[in-house]
Amino acid sequence: MKIILDTSRFDESIEENMNINEKYLEGVKSLKKDWKRIEDAIITRASSLLPFREFTAEITVSIRSLIEEKETEGSIAIDPIFTTQTEAFVSKVSHRVHSMLCLELRKYDIDAIAEEDMDIIRTMETINIEGIGDHIDIDYFLHEDNHSFSNDGYITEFKATLRNIPKVITNLNDILVKISQEASQHEKLGEELREFVPPYGNPLGYYMANIIIKNSLLDEMLRDIGNPFSFFRLYNKAVLKDRVEIPSFSEETINLIEKLEKQYIK
Repeated sequence: MKIILDTSRFDESIEENMNINEKYLEGVKSLKKDWKRIEDAIITRASSLLPFREFTAEITVSIRSLIEEKETEGSIAIDPIFTTQTEAFVSKVSHRVHSMLCLELRKYDIDAIAEEDMDIIRTMETINIEGIGDHIDIDYFLHEDNHSFSNDGYITEFKATLRNIPKVITNLNDILVKISQEASQHEKLGEELREFVPPYGNPLGYYMANIIIKNSLLDEMLRDIGNPFSFFRLYNKAVLKDRVEIPSFSEETINLIEKLEKQYIK
């Protein structure tokens, strides 16, 4: 695996608006100077929550404003604000690299997913991938005193979701049960599922992954990355081992998940 630092867009923006960007100059210079060590740190951290294998990906990390054009395949856009502290930069980029590599491990063909099932499976996959990836960086941003690195509204919503997680899981389960009961409404209910899941699925997935790790199922979780259905089933297995009473997914939901798994997993 190779990670390339691209500062060309940032360098151009310096000339256009020196007042906004000069405060990031030292951080960008430091990244360039120490890039090999930082690249190794990113690869090590991203790989720590992946199954062991050799990845051949070449990923470009572009320092630029996030309001510019969309990211291209194989590239990650990082706001210059993250260059002001090396730990913030490494944490953020490691999570993004992890997410990209998880998609390489998909155990299903995305092009073979029926349109009516797409939102269901994409939502489950996001909960799975982002939930695991948040164990790379979210603790830093949740507890960092300087919250200028993150969207304060997002952090507030993340914490609120964790506080209300039993209700979130119960309501999510109710939607999945409806999906299992109303086959002709999969597309509509899949959209409802996608819209219900709190910000990008991250806090829910983070909680589920935490319960799995806490109950000594980390290796099994990493082995099955690429199969989002397994993540939900493994969470239920972890709940059974946990000493604290926490909500699980119903038998009807697990039956739906296993039906989709049988249909799509290679």
